[in-house]
Amino acid sequence: MPFVDKFIGLAPVFVRLLGFFGIAPIFGGKRLPATFTVLLALTLTAALAPVVGGGGLSAETGTSALVTCIIGEALLGLLLGFMVQLVFSGFGLAGQITGLQLGFGIVTLFDPGSESQDSAFGQFYQLAAVLFLLLTDGHYMLIGALVRSFRAIPPGGIHWSEALGPILVTYSAKAIVLGVVIAAPVMAVMFLVNLGHGVLSRLFPQMNIFIVSMPVTIIVGFIVIISCLPLMGEMFGKGFSMSWEGIDAVLRALE
Repeated sequence: MPFVDKFIGLAPVFVRLLGFFGIAPIFGGKRLPATFTVLLALTLTAALAPVVGGGGLSAETGTSALVTCIIGEALLGLLLGFMVQLVFSGFGLAGQITGLQLGFGIVTLFDPGSESQDSAFGQFYQLAAVLFLLLTDGHYMLIGALVRSFRAIPPGGIHWSEALGPILVTYSAKAIVLGVVIAAPVMAVMFLVNLGHGVLSRLFPQMNIFIVSMPVTIIVGFIVIISCLPLMGEMFGKGFSMSWEGIDAVLRALE
C-alpha cells in the first residue's frame, strides 16, 4: 500500500527531527511544550518529504531492521542537538563564572530547560545567545544543518564509527574553553580588584574591608560586563560557528 510505505519511509525522518528538537535549544527542549515539539517535527517532516524520501524503507522491511533504523535515527538526532546544546552550555558556564566572581554565586533561578537551579548570569548569557541567534537568522542555519544531515546520511544510512568519541570530547572541551574565554575579562578585573582589597586591608587594618569590597566588586563587575557587550556578539558568533563545525564533523564521521 503506497500510504503505508510512505508512512514507514518518513518515520525515520520524523524520529531524527524529533530527537534533534527534543534536546536543541530554541526549537524544543524542555522550555517548550512537548506538543509543540512534536507538531514542529511533523511539519518539517512533511516539508522535507519530497527531498529526503524514505531511505528505501517500506511495509516489506523487516521489523528488526525498522526498529534498528528508528533507534539509530533517534540517536543521530540527539547527537546533532547535543552539538548545539554544547555551545549554550559554554555560555551558561561563562555566566556561572561571572556570577561567582561578582559574589552572586548563591543567586540562582529555576531553569526550565534543565529543570534545576541555574545561575542568574548563566541564564542571562543563554537568553542573550538565543536573541543573537534569532537576529542573525541562525534558526534557519539550524534547519539547513538538518537538511544537510539527510543529504549526507539518508534515513537508515548511518555507519557508526569510533571517530565519534574523540569528536564529542574535542567539542565538549571547546565549549568549556569558550565559556572561560567569555568570562575572562571579568575574571581578570576581579583579580585586580580583590588584590586591591587585600592591599587596602593591610594598609588600613581598621577598615572593614568586607563591607567596602562587596559594592565595589558589584559595580566594577557590571561596568566590565557592559563594556564587553560589543564583543559578546563576536563570541556568540564564534560559538555558533563551532556548533555548525561540530555538526558537520559528526555527519562526516557517520557517513
